[in-house]
Amino acid sequence: MNENQSNVVERYFNAMRRKRDGTEELISLFDEDASYVEPFSGARQPATWTGKEQIGGFLRAAPEHAPPDMEVRVDRIDRDGGNVRAEWTCTSDAFARPMRGYDIFTIENGKIARLETTLTEGPDA
Repeated sequence: MNENQSNVVERYFNAMRRKRDGTEELISLFDEDASYVEPFSGARQPATWTGKEQIGGFLRAAPEHAPPDMEVRVDRIDRDGGNVRAEWTCTSDAFARPMRGYDIFTIENGKIARLETTLTEGPDA
């Protein structure tokens, strides 16, 4: 993982921790033609958002569905081939147990070209 990739991933999680106040910064980290695959809005199937406009729409709506006290902790960041893998834990009083997963970032020219989020342990809220 090079310094540029590390910086993008750190900025991503720092913006996420700021919740609604960090949304526009989150969106700015994505390339215009990026794709984001996430498990949170589909009916048992991951949803794919393509392009910065679609990704922005999803990210702007996401705080409406998240518990207000939800916190994200990055547990580990590793190189995964040419990508970056970040394992994380989310906690909230609304969750019966912490939610865990990982993100695979493909970063090109200082922007997220592809992000795939995988949920490995649900919160059973």
